[in-house]
Amino acid sequence: MESSNTPTKILVVDDEPKLQLLIQQLFRQRVRQKEFTFIFAQDGEEALEILKSDPSIDVLLTDINMPNMDGLTLLAHLQELKPTINPALIAVIISAYADMENIRKAMNVGSFDFLTKPIDMEDLKITVENSVEHTLILKKAIEQKRLAEEALQKANEELELRIEERTAELRNAKETAEAANQIKSTFLANMSHELRSPLNVILGFTQMMRRGENLAQEHQENLNVITRSGEHLLTLINDVLDMSKIEAGRTVLNRTDFDLYRLLDDVEDMFRFKANDKELKLYSKRSSDLPRYIHTDELKLRQVLINLLSNAIKFTQKGHIVIKISSDNKDSDDKGEQLETNSRLSVMIEDSGYGIASDEMGRLFKAFVQTKIGENAQTGTGLGLPISQKFVKMMDGTITVQSPAMGIVTPPPQGGPGSTFTFDIGVKVVEHDDIVEKNQSRQVVALEANQPEYRILVVDDKWTNRQFLIHLLEPFGFFLKEARNGQEAIEIWEEWHPHLIWMDIRMPIMDGYEATRQIKARMEETSHNPRTVIIALTAGVLKEDKSSVIEAGCDDIVYKPFQEANVFELMDKHIGVKYIYQKENASTSRTYTDLSDPAYIRSRMSTLPPDLLATLEQVVVRIDMELIAETIEKVSEHDHVLAKQLTKLADDFEYEKILSLIRTEK
Repeated sequence: MESSNTPTKILVVDDEPKLQLLIQQLFRQRVRQKEFTFIFAQDGEEALEILKSDPSIDVLLTDINMPNMDGLTLLAHLQELKPTINPALIAVIISAYADMENIRKAMNVGSFDFLTKPIDMEDLKITVENSVEHTLILKKAIEQKRLAEEALQKANEELELRIEERTAELRNAKETAEAANQIKSTFLANMSHELRSPLNVILGFTQMMRRGENLAQEHQENLNVITRSGEHLLTLINDVLDMSKIEAGRTVLNRTDFDLYRLLDDVEDMFRFKANDKELKLYSKRSSDLPRYIHTDELKLRQVLINLLSNAIKFTQKGHIVIKISSDNKDSDDKGEQLETNSRLSVMIEDSGYGIASDEMGRLFKAFVQTKIGENAQTGTGLGLPISQKFVKMMDGTITVQSPAMGIVTPPPQGGPGSTFTFDIGVKVVEHDDIVEKNQSRQVVALEANQPEYRILVVDDKWTNRQFLIHLLEPFGFFLKEARNGQEAIEIWEEWHPHLIWMDIRMPIMDGYEATRQIKARMEETSHNPRTVIIALTAGVLKEDKSSVIEAGCDDIVYKPFQEANVFELMDKHIGVKYIYQKENASTSRTYTDLSDPAYIRSRMSTLPPDLLATLEQVVVRIDMELIAETIEKVSEHDHVLAKQLTKLADDFEYEKILSLIRTEK
């Protein structure tokens, strides 16, 4: 039996003194050794008071039959006292009646054991020692439980403290991130406004200067340089803003139906001249089953193509760039027609440029990060590929790159092993009837006769921005006034009541939002006619939410830098201004569908290899139809659009016309 530092307290309850004498005699040695301490009571009431006053009693030996309160009643009261007495208390019933009914009653009220009178000394000794052993075990278990509960409580408190600390850290981190994002947004807003506003003036005045009929060729070329440089700067700005919109989760798909062939031709034409400047060959190969009319985000697809082709030409010094486009059309039933996509469009752009080192593959799609060759080129922002990857993913696609280059740091002058970028996106094939034709921009030369004397108010805090619109509109006979802020705009409106206001959004003293709200409110009060149309002008970042601009009362919104055609189109749309347009001559009247224009065909012929052009001339002179078809097929590898036009001419036996085009070009 385990010993305890504190004597085990045993309460003995019996109205006969013989049991007390027996116990004192039997456990004298244990008492002397301070292992046991005995307390005696004459009945249940006295025992109950002792238990109430001393909750450290460990063992209870009680007779059943006693005056005042018997042992079974005492045990029943112990159940009520449980919260205040020793939870390890062991009770043993002693009785002269060794019958099953008393045993059952004793066990029901919590007795641990049962002794019968006359008591056998050995039985008493064993029962007491077993009871003491059991209470010590219970005490130890209870203590362990208490320590475990305390440890658990302490652990819970520490966990709660850590959770509170971590929550506070996360809250601080969130607040810091939000503050950083706010600073970033404010910076981008200021940067966008400060860059786009002067860029709007540069590109705007360049457009107006190109109107001059007697402009020298040298000056025309200088203006083209200014325009290209301005558009390049705009591209860099838009790259930064596009990435900011992506990071902010504000980029959404704007799916429309459009002519894929037209988009591809426009992009190829855009880069064909750049390729020619570097003496590179730009080949286009399209699968025979490539759908012409599709439904997806045209602008994002266009941007991805521009980004990839721009990189291909930038990092290729000698050789070629090949763009291959194919599709994987799915069978669509009636349900399939309702799907967002029923085909996969696959595009592969291959170049013979420097290639990409294997250890730099992982950096390609990280924002603001460039490869070593890209850093040596000292151009670009390092955003083209990350933006392309995000746009492709939004269009349910993936983009991959392959390059055999290994460890190239300094680009070789003759070029390199090249690289191949491939992406595929989900599209929906549509019919031509679903396409809304885009109006071709035409140059306005005058206003039609018999129109009102339109009053136009230009509101902008920048003098140069106001002057662009003033110089653009004044030659056409519009009546114009200008204001430097929203407060001046309200004062002029009250006196002059213009038909239309070009309203800048960001201005000192009073911004465009507040000025618009006040003007619209006063218009409601006075019911003045004509109603003034207000069009917002903004150079802001992430393109201010159009709904907030419209909510302020603006009728439309234009983002800087804008084209002069935007100005004229919106004035027609909102106040009905009608224009006289410049008549187009044979060299300028070509539209997308007029691919048979000789000047257009000759311009594309100029990009063919001289030996191929010579071969074409020879087979046409010989009128060898089979060789003509084979040669045109070779032309298709360089320019499929030109090949189609040559095929039409050959099918119509227009050999003289083909020879004329070749020889005129030569």
